[in-house]
Amino acid sequence: MASLHPFLLPLLFLLINPFSARVTLADFVETVCSRTKEHDFCVPALLSDARSSTADLPTLLQVTIDLVVANATDTSSHISSLISTSTDPVLKSYLDFCLTQYQSIIIETDKARRDFNEKRYGTIKLDLNTIGLLSTDCTNEFGNDPPRVSPIWNRNVNIFGLEQIGEVISVLLVGSS
Repeated sequence: MASLHPFLLPLLFLLINPFSARVTLADFVETVCSRTKEHDFCVPALLSDARSSTADLPTLLQVTIDLVVANATDTSSHISSLISTSTDPVLKSYLDFCLTQYQSIIIETDKARRDFNEKRYGTIKLDLNTIGLLSTDCTNEFGNDPPRVSPIWNRNVNIFGLEQIGEVISVLLVGSS
């Protein structure tokens, strides 16, 4: 008999216990968010999408991927706007680098969506990990010589936080299959 990962037991209990009718979505989201590094980011991020009110793990993963797409698309447009208005050539070069990174993030989210449609949750974890690395590279670009304050630091943190949520859900899905 295959053994279950210890972190899946509470999740399975919530899903199949006939006495858990009083279990709320917040409990289910809590199961996911308690495994992330940024709990205070995770809960409101997942609950920001109306689909989360009836979400199972695959739906929460889809919500997370969609949030990454929306954030990356918005950030890419914001970076383009910053490039067009900046007079600092160093800042422009850093933003150009980040624009390239965000274009790559959008490509990776397309891969994640295809993998989601084919239920390749382990591969989605890799797609999301790449997204996290791309946003981190953008953040690190502003530390180069000469350093600049990143005007998109919070946006990079959001992408990284969403990537972490998606990785946790992917691991839970791989462990339950």
